[in-house]
Amino acid sequence: MDKIQGMTELQVLSKILNDKSFSFVERFNLDESYFNTPIYNEEEKPTGYSTKDIFKFIKTHYEQYKTTPSSSTVSSYFPDFIKF
Repeated sequence: MDKIQGMTELQVLSKILNDKSFSFVERFNLDESYFNTPIYNEEEKPTGYSTKDIFKFIKTHYEQYKTTPSSSTVSSYFPDFIKF
């Protein structure tokens, strides 16, 4: 996976969480196929999850509660996810 694409995916996820809105995703018709970058821990080892997993978590939360999860909620499920 291209590093620029991975950074872009992380920036989109961060935007969703920082804006506390899912409108960016809806406006650009983003779905889980856009997200594919593996997440690594501080030792640069794969964590076993990817940006797709984080996107699906945020989307499910939004569909269930009609609001995006807080950053701390996402971090509790994905501790190695770093917002930009």
